[in-house]
Amino acid sequence: MNVLYTKENLKIIRDFFDTQGYYPELWDNIQETVYYSVANLQPNLLIPPSHINSRFFHFNKYTTRTNINPHNETFGDDAFTQRPSPNDVEMTSAPVFFYWNEDQRDNYIEPNSFLSIARDGVSYGFATPYTIMNYDGYGQELGEITLIRIHTNNIGGIPRGLFTETDAIPSNSVAIKNGRRFGYDHHSTAYSTAIITPYSGYANTDIGVRAVREHDQGSDDQIFSYPLQINHIRSAYGTSNTMTDFSPYMTQTYIGANNPAIEYNNVTNRFELKRLHTGNNVGNLENAGSTATQVNSDGMCPPSRTDERKILPVGKNNDAGNTVYKINPRPPQFGFSPTFKPYLRYNQALRVQPYPKTASYVFTELTKDGSNTNSYAGFNLNIEPYEIFDSHGGIYIDDWGFDKDNWEDNFWNILGFNYDAVAAPPSSKNVLTKRVDNENSSALYRPTTNAEVVQTDSKNYVTNQFGAVQYYTSLPYPTCVPNYTAKKAGGYTEFFYALGNAFTAPNAQPLELWNEVAVLTQSTTITATDIQKSVLRPYYTIRSNILEGATAIGGNPTGSNLPIIGIVDKYSGASDYFLGNPSDIQFTVTKPTMIADITTSIHDSDGEYANVDKTSAVIYKIEKIKRTPVGIIEEILKENKNKK
Repeated sequence: MNVLYTKENLKIIRDFFDTQGYYPELWDNIQETVYYSVANLQPNLLIPPSHINSRFFHFNKYTTRTNINPHNETFGDDAFTQRPSPNDVEMTSAPVFFYWNEDQRDNYIEPNSFLSIARDGVSYGFATPYTIMNYDGYGQELGEITLIRIHTNNIGGIPRGLFTETDAIPSNSVAIKNGRRFGYDHHSTAYSTAIITPYSGYANTDIGVRAVREHDQGSDDQIFSYPLQINHIRSAYGTSNTMTDFSPYMTQTYIGANNPAIEYNNVTNRFELKRLHTGNNVGNLENAGSTATQVNSDGMCPPSRTDERKILPVGKNNDAGNTVYKINPRPPQFGFSPTFKPYLRYNQALRVQPYPKTASYVFTELTKDGSNTNSYAGFNLNIEPYEIFDSHGGIYIDDWGFDKDNWEDNFWNILGFNYDAVAAPPSSKNVLTKRVDNENSSALYRPTTNAEVVQTDSKNYVTNQFGAVQYYTSLPYPTCVPNYTAKKAGGYTEFFYALGNAFTAPNAQPLELWNEVAVLTQSTTITATDIQKSVLRPYYTIRSNILEGATAIGGNPTGSNLPIIGIVDKYSGASDYFLGNPSDIQFTVTKPTMIADITTSIHDSDGEYANVDKTSAVIYKIEKIKRTPVGIIEEILKENKNKK
């Protein structure tokens, strides 16, 4: 690498590699790729990359030298530019995996002491020093510099497909020469680069339907596509002669959570955060509520049509607003996304079935109403089977406003939230790509919510090809629906597989359907660890200098040495005051004392001065014991006798 071997640079790269470790799914199914297939890894020679033994950089597939073709013009490519030949090739970057040792992530090797990985290991988990002589532009030596060297160390190796340079080397040879760019590619086409591009989902037209002209008129059918809604043709200024294209302005959408809440749960007696995501709903089909008798033309009905059949309008779904999570969902026809291309019109997937009244019924009635054809909601191959789809977006909390040192008695602490539970460091279990569940709810990083998925939902996952729930304890599997046709065989009209009598996959044309599932749900909650603090300062302490010595001086940030002579709890509130009942505690002066003045202070329970106004008062009751005289008569008689 053309990067100096310094602790600062090594730490930057190590921290970047640390973030990759939070997403072990990046290594899932890596051996299904061409570069790291079992065949290309040369069994018994190279070790398959995993999130334990490797990290990766993005590599350009071609040189950036402009005198060599093909060549990369940039680091990576978004495939938006059509280039002339011979550069009209796919130029997105590719991941290359390098050796990583987690146990040595804090190890540093001095450049002059490195001998080998076997003896010294690697610096910061991945690097070794590489010392070369540095020269200026005139070829004069500038002194030695040490660069960072990275290794595959038998982990995956450098993919053969990246050896694309052939200039100035023997014939039939390929190479990777100096100057090949690698690093982190920010293009959306780069491996692991995740980009969400918010968009309203409006296109200039909807997906529309197909119609046939000259059907059964003795000539080939002419098929046309017709939109049901056009957004780029709008009359303006009260006249139909002036049209405005609204499409460039129909791009905005709401982002975030539409109904977040902080609530108190009377069952758990805890505060909780919920609905930090915008939930998924049952929804409606695009054409729901149409009053047309059918959406497309009769010409699109069997037997000649195999890609689209009669589409009938559906009514509005009264349960469309129910909050659900979906498994194997069908893309809504409303809200275009290039992620789901290619779309099926109204998600139609068609298969002829062998159960009309008779086989000959197919020939007489199929052309009229298609009674022998099942129309399925076809599965979109861009969707990963049995992944949960539960939201349109949401929010997460990145900064709680207080760090760990200042968490005590802040707003969130008063509500009962524990810092380590809601501001935990990132890990492979709690990043935003992981669902909030019992496994990570006690140590969340950037807390958010998602749909609640419970064990009892599993019975809802067993559905048939029409989406009807079977409520069985079986494991769910995809459905394969064969295709049939009716034809004459041996004087009889019989059903056979669509492309032949034998039961083979090419003949039966099985349609694989990952059956759709929709389960009612509610938001998960981020529940406070502790009970909320209803009273932060439950009592006042009264301190006074009327007492000698110091008693009960615990917790005294004010520096006052006055002893406590009384306590006023806050359960005696009346109007604007807390009233202390006469205390049963008595203090006795045991030596002659003169009281000239009294210093009194009122404190909260933590020892700090209480925030009270001038109408507050402390009343002292001081009693002095005066002994009652005895033998008064004897003293008077004695005095009189002495006078005589």
